[in-house]
Amino acid sequence: MSMGIGIGELLLIVGILAVVVVPIVILWIFVWGPMMKKAGRVMDASAQMMQAYGAAAQLQVAGMPAQARVLSVRQTGAYVNLAPQCVLELEVYPGTTPPYTATVYAAVPPMAIPRVQPGMLVPIRVDPLNPMHLALAL
Repeated sequence: MSMGIGIGELLLIVGILAVVVVPIVILWIFVWGPMMKKAGRVMDASAQMMQAYGAAAQLQVAGMPAQARVLSVRQTGAYVNLAPQCVLELEVYPGTTPPYTATVYAAVPPMAIPRVQPGMLVPIRVDPLNPMHLALAL
């Protein structure tokens, strides 16, 4: 009587490994791996958006007040606290320098949407060190 593994037991172990391990590896390669990569990209985009809105909030406190005329506005499809994120092209009137155009991404509260239409003047805050960095002051 030998204590080794017979061919039957070996085939059983290989069969169990094939039934359990192979599907897990296939799922990881084709499903979980790509999902994790996409989740990482979404998290990176969310972090960038939060950083941008943090900088805009800081501008509300430290930025110079100015006016801007809305040249164009379009929604990006993203929402921040139920407010649609919009891309606004603005003609900025800082008061101390000639007007210039700038583009800003901003979450526009639903109640403020009628005030942020092409041709209208909107209050903004401008970074004194970088005039292209601005935020809506709605």
